[in-house]
Amino acid sequence: MRKKVKLAFIAHDSTRRATFTKRKKSLLKKVNELSILCAVPACAIVYGENESKPELWPNSPMSVHQVISKFQEMPLMEQSKKKLNQESFLRQRIAKTEEQLKKMRNDNREREMTNILYCGVDGMLAPGWLDGLSLQDLNDLNLVINKTLNEIDEKQEMLGEPGSMKKVTAEATEKATEEAVPVDPNNMEPMQGEEWLKNLMEPLEPAIWPLEDSINPSSPMWLNPFLP
Repeated sequence: MRKKVKLAFIAHDSTRRATFTKRKKSLLKKVNELSILCAVPACAIVYGENESKPELWPNSPMSVHQVISKFQEMPLMEQSKKKLNQESFLRQRIAKTEEQLKKMRNDNREREMTNILYCGVDGMLAPGWLDGLSLQDLNDLNLVINKTLNEIDEKQEMLGEPGSMKKVTAEATEKATEEAVPVDPNNMEPMQGEEWLKNLMEPLEPAIWPLEDSINPSSPMWLNPFLP
């Protein structure tokens, strides 16, 4: 496996010159290949350190001038569409990396809340564990629960099974709270949402899982992949 090159200025003179010569040759070769394989006009102008004249591809200054003129005739919007300098290139890379980091954090958060959900349902957590969660934790747990219920309903529809897990869970919550009030976890005050989650985490009767005998035991929808 090739070692990843660190993109930083090479302080050693002879090493820097050798790297420049090698990479310049590779760059000009790539421009030539791009022009031939894709039949597109292309040119390259490379100034070396302490060199008064640049190296061109193609070798003819007239051909290079034609490509540049064609580019300058394009609308400014088209010219700047994918044009980058060092600063804009780095900004683009930073923005992309930040977006990837945000996605990873969201994925990790969802895994964390899913793990808590399954542990709570399985009775693996100490009594009153919901009291130790913050409002943000409860909101995130609520989102995971809704997502899980939607996935269960979709699975039931695919299998042609009657009933809805949302309805079953609402009935279980009604029984736990002894209130015949419809539960809408998406339209609750924070304290109501916390109480709903507490009720939902109460041990459920096995009979409320309508697909328990017919599910695929290897399906990730029915098993927690984050528990050992």
